[in-house]
Amino acid sequence: MESVAIVSPFNLSHCTRAPKMAMVTSSMNMSSTQNRLYEVKEKYRCVRKSSRTGMLCVKAINQGGRMATVNGKRVNGCITTVALPFDMLLEKKKENRKDHNDYHADQWTRGILIEGGSVFSQNFLVRSYDIGPDKKARLETIMNYLQEANLNHMKITGVVAENEFAVTNAMNQMNLIWVINRIHIEVNHFSSWGDVVEVDTWYDTSGKNSYHKYWQMRDRKTGQVLTKATSNCVMMNKETRRMSRVPLEVRNELQPFTNPKSVLEFGGEDSGKINKLSDEMPNINIRSNLIPRGSDLDMNQHVNSCKYIALMLESVPKDVFRNYALTSVTLEYRRECSQGDVLESLMVMNRSVSATSNPRQAAHYESTHLLRRQDDKAEIARARIRWQHPERS
Repeated sequence: MESVAIVSPFNLSHCTRAPKMAMVTSSMNMSSTQNRLYEVKEKYRCVRKSSRTGMLCVKAINQGGRMATVNGKRVNGCITTVALPFDMLLEKKKENRKDHNDYHADQWTRGILIEGGSVFSQNFLVRSYDIGPDKKARLETIMNYLQEANLNHMKITGVVAENEFAVTNAMNQMNLIWVINRIHIEVNHFSSWGDVVEVDTWYDTSGKNSYHKYWQMRDRKTGQVLTKATSNCVMMNKETRRMSRVPLEVRNELQPFTNPKSVLEFGGEDSGKINKLSDEMPNINIRSNLIPRGSDLDMNQHVNSCKYIALMLESVPKDVFRNYALTSVTLEYRRECSQGDVLESLMVMNRSVSATSNPRQAAHYESTHLLRRQDDKAEIARARIRWQHPERS
């Protein structure tokens, strides 16, 4: 096996003698050399490529004016190794990455197609900024995962137009975009910080004027179903903002990636009407002067639809969050929202709950929400949320 040279071992001591350059080498085989190079990078944290020789150079540690020594030799500056060229080291590192289970690598980054290409699956790690005060994933976090999986599903199918965002080639030619007008989410359990969740999603394009999108989120370790969701998407002309039927050309693009699972097999959805709220209603809670932030905008310069639920929850009393768990939400989107809009969030709770001072007296209740512009009262979204007491579930 080919023999190369590298600085070894890495026993460092300090002395105060005058500066001096030294190169200390020993022979070892190629595979051992690569591991040692990584150890050098980890220990010194200051590796660079020599512009003259193309070899890896490691700068010695020098603290407080004291000179580091390697194998009893004092060094000042660089320890030059006659080892693997830097380009070869990078290439070897890429090969190791590629060999490390491509299936799971794709599932973490872009996601993968399963079940013959009709279902898309992607993993998500619940990070510290995804959780709320209860150390559980927020509803907004769940919606972000659903949205990300949906967009990556569109992208991996290969039908998305170049430099476009979830727009197929046929849609791009006709100046059409997708718009979610209703979404229903059922939450069985909220994940915790550090959990890994797996999101599966698929299409149903059987409707004439819309298509359905389904999601199922599971705990990757236990397989427990955490969340189920379904949405209804319609088409809109990008310029006129008018609704449009789904053209046959678009259906043909998505047909190979549809799944025959029906909404009945999936578990149903909340199709009931969400009542409109008004200021005159009894027991209404109103939170005014809500202003979307710049970070709430999507690439279309409108407030991301996942942010609406966070704005709506601003009007929910704190004791509801403390004593109840959110089990389902149904959202109806009415119009787009911009950064300059000043908003109001309205909420009415079920009469049997709002009539008592102790929320623990009821096991379940329902809240109705309205998000609107504050100046002209134009509706932006409606929602119905169901809550359940953990001790009486």
